[in-house]
Amino acid sequence: MAAPADVIYSEINTLKAWPRWSAWHRLDPKMDITYAGPESGAGSSYAWKSEHKNVGDGKMTITASGPDSIATEMDFMKNGKASAVFRFSKEGNATKVTWTMYSDMGNNPIKKLFGFFMMDKMIGPDFEKGLHNLDSISALDQKNKASEKVYEIKRIQVEAMQVMTVRKVCPSADSIAAYIRSMFGQIGPVVGRQGLQQHGPVFAIYHTFGAGKIDFEAGLPLDKAGKSEGNVMAKELPATNALCIDYYGPYSTMKPAYDQLQQYIKTNNITVTGSPWEIYVGDPGLEKDPNKILTKICYPVK
Repeated sequence: MAAPADVIYSEINTLKAWPRWSAWHRLDPKMDITYAGPESGAGSSYAWKSEHKNVGDGKMTITASGPDSIATEMDFMKNGKASAVFRFSKEGNATKVTWTMYSDMGNNPIKKLFGFFMMDKMIGPDFEKGLHNLDSISALDQKNKASEKVYEIKRIQVEAMQVMTVRKVCPSADSIAAYIRSMFGQIGPVVGRQGLQQHGPVFAIYHTFGAGKIDFEAGLPLDKAGKSEGNVMAKELPATNALCIDYYGPYSTMKPAYDQLQQYIKTNNITVTGSPWEIYVGDPGLEKDPNKILTKICYPVK
């Protein structure tokens, strides 16, 4: 395969990626799949149910996951059990992937003959299709990875600051901009009545970001402490260390920057100490080119 081993490895080691390349998933895209265990690696598993005669019901578990191989166990219910191993080796600029299956057919010579026929003649072509699909998918992943912008991740110290915030829950990312305008519309008059001054760019803290529920605070840094009024809360944000990325561009294409920052945190075993926040340095109302608007993405860390 043309892609490097780490790209191919990720496609196999993450079971939720199997529908992209597995021949059996493509036989029945409507099969009922239930995932369990970790997102990837040893202990992750999925169970499937299908009315397709060549798919049926079963369960697969990753039993071992190392840099050069991935081992799985499969339970085909009434059709028995089997184990399989993927092995990776570098060959020049390419990767050789070997996919093998093992199943104990017992001592009955007829069963052994049937087992050979079933695996070699029936399952073999599906293995070949799966590997060809994996080659195509991995090559595409590698191409996308090569063209992906790499962001500089900075570790900074954030000083304690006095702020006023409004916290709300909105249903979708498409609603955030309208909610933020409304929230700052509530903060502005309170700041004016109390004779306070803005002391830095506005920000938003994202406590929960999921489908149907985005729990966040829009905030304004101040020159001194204020007093809470109604939904507008005055408080001090404590000093913290943070990992930050400078992102230029529209909010709709911000996800790769978040992905890189989250992957960096995971790879380096860094402890996150709170909710991420965004600092809006640029003003879309003044700058019409979104690629010139700076948003700082930050995670508080130890």
